[in-house]
Amino acid sequence: MRSTRFPVKKKRIKSSIKRPKLSYTKKSITPLIAVILLVVVAVILVTLILYVSKNIVLDGLDDTKEIFKEDTSLTGYVYSSNPQPDSFTVKNLSKSPIEITHYEIVGAGDSEVLNRPLPLSSSVTLNSGSSVPIPVLCSPSSSYKINLITTDGTYVSVPINNVNYQSNSCESSEVPDLVCLGVNENGRGDSSSDPIVICDVDDLNAVRNGLDKYYKLGRNLDLNVSPYNQGEGFEPIGNDVTPFTGSFDGDGRTISNLYINRPETNYVGLFGYTLHSGELEDLTAISNIGLKDVNVIGLNYVGGLAGYATKKFNLSYTTGFISGNDRVGGLVGQYNSLESISKSYSNSLVSGNTYVGGLLGYLGGFVYRCYSSGFVSGITKVGGLIGYESMFGTGILSSFYDTNTSEQSDTKGTPLTTEQMKIQSNFTNWDFETVWAIDDGVTYPYLRSITYDENNPKPQ
Repeated sequence: MRSTRFPVKKKRIKSSIKRPKLSYTKKSITPLIAVILLVVVAVILVTLILYVSKNIVLDGLDDTKEIFKEDTSLTGYVYSSNPQPDSFTVKNLSKSPIEITHYEIVGAGDSEVLNRPLPLSSSVTLNSGSSVPIPVLCSPSSSYKINLITTDGTYVSVPINNVNYQSNSCESSEVPDLVCLGVNENGRGDSSSDPIVICDVDDLNAVRNGLDKYYKLGRNLDLNVSPYNQGEGFEPIGNDVTPFTGSFDGDGRTISNLYINRPETNYVGLFGYTLHSGELEDLTAISNIGLKDVNVIGLNYVGGLAGYATKKFNLSYTTGFISGNDRVGGLVGQYNSLESISKSYSNSLVSGNTYVGGLLGYLGGFVYRCYSSGFVSGITKVGGLIGYESMFGTGILSSFYDTNTSEQSDTKGTPLTTEQMKIQSNFTNWDFETVWAIDDGVTYPYLRSITYDENNPKPQ
């Protein structure tokens, strides 16, 4: 009998590890895709913004960081390779215009006059490729920079670190006084330590409103502007009724193109009539100033710097043309004083009738270490240096005049030829270390305290 077999069932062992139950429904996939898409879009937007911003900046102000530098040692923005004495030329080589309303000077250690925005006289728009001179100030620190401030408050920095640029600013009298730059308040004029600073031709004209005050010239002035170059021209400061009794410090600067056309007026010059006030601080009342290219016409008591004076004058000069009738001089028409005129010169053409001199028409005081090199013409009492020295005149010491150019040969002063006038050794007892300088064989003596350049050449 055949036996029957039945299949044996194998027992399945259940695993203890639970597997997660996955569900891939449409509802669960949508948020994940959205997050991924948002990340992708954000990356694209950030990249696009950075790219656009970079191009905007390159087309705007920051592009000027890469503009031309004459000197590779300089960093930052460009400034002219030929800086002017009181400004640097900044050029915009970006593609966008820049409108500048203010500037400030910033130096190491917050030295004085720094970190204060100064307004420009009027806003300046720098179109692409255009340039503008920006005023600068001689900083006491070894390096400084200028911040140009635009209408929207953006700062455009102009570092100045090169010694040549620094020295060009510091050594020039063209650098304006702090008052003229708007950094300091003006003085009251009550003492030599607190003078009223003259910053423009109208300020100079206003001196007549305070004839007993102390003044200082804050920058070089040019009087070839209306109304001072028209009609009778500039009105002399002070007269015999209301004289100038104050003090005037030129601070080594110049006044150009003084024009006075008053042929019927007495006491004519920049100062018509000056009178010593008797104050101790008045010992040097008018000093350290150059009058360049004057054209002065008056009647009696006519001079470039003063018509009549009793004040002490020194470190001054005139060039140009002075004409009158009686008591006419290149520097002063008549000088009557126990004080002195010293360390001054005139290179002016002087014309008159009586008491006519290259430096002084009539002397009733003391003159030393002065000279004259201009043509002199007159009828009586005429001299290359002094027209007439009165009995009250105390002498003329170490003073000279050019007998060739003046066409005079008197002995009121020492006559020298043009060649001799340009040799230092002929000027005995003169201080060529601190007061005078000369280019031997080329120039007449000139004053160290006054800056000479292409706009104010040395006397030759």
